Amino acid sequence: MINNVIFSVISKKLERFILPMFTSFIKFNPDIPMYCIITDDVSDLVQVYLKHLGVHLIKHQPDSTTAKTPEKALMHLRLVIPDYIPNFNKVMCLDADMLIFDKILNLFDYSADIVAHGGFDGKNWLEKTEADEPYIALGLCVMSYEASCRLRDLYRKHGELTGDDGDFIRKHLSDFNIHKIHTPMYNFCNILIEEAEYCKYSKRIFYIYNNEHYVPNVAHFTKCRVGRSRNVEIDKWCLDNGIQLRHETSG
Repeated sequence: MINNVIFSVISKKLERFILPMFTSFIKFNPDIPMYCIITDDVSDLVQVYLKHLGVHLIKHQPDSTTAKTPEKALMHLRLVIPDYIPNFNKVMCLDADMLIFDKILNLFDYSADIVAHGGFDGKNWLEKTEADEPYIALGLCVMSYEASCRLRDLYRKHGELTGDDGDFIRKHLSDFNIHKIHTPMYNFCNILIEEAEYCKYSKRIFYIYNNEHYVPNVAHFTKCRVGRSRNVEIDKWCLDNGIQLRHETSG
């Protein structure tokens, strides 16, 4: 049987986020194969914790078509997933710096090449490009195996890139069937996180933006001015839900 799988990537810089991400994911979404590409500098202790959680670890193998700097190279790995996981039905990509608040495996049910949410620029939701095509962000996305292979082939054809994988995919949106999921539910980030509140009765994080009330399914901490460890409301959620905040030697 060909499985749906989960895919993430970490370096030393990102390892402080990965345990909360995977433990929160597993709490609500158990029993699915999980893979994580790691660089050589990821600590042995984090690797032990990840293996204990059942995550399959894959060593990062740079090649001539990936970006030259380590961080840039990691940003391109979503474009070459079949090189690391050769056989799957669909793959859900999760950035390391996320928390998962609820069940999200239903995103595998959509019949599209790529399932993704829109963006957020700190003031407005970004749903369309200037060419009136769907604008997608890729902190959380689902791709079919066929779409993932097509992405890899496009990437190999065009060679090294100066931007990240999101820039590349957005340039090639016309090659894929895209299903957009509700952005406020899946791109809870930046200033929205700073305004987050925790309801201890429902054990859910919520936020209010432009007079609308949202209960998000994920949080994404990229560019957030207050890190997760300084966000008291989200720490309360983690503690009440048994989410592992950090490994023993982290600060």
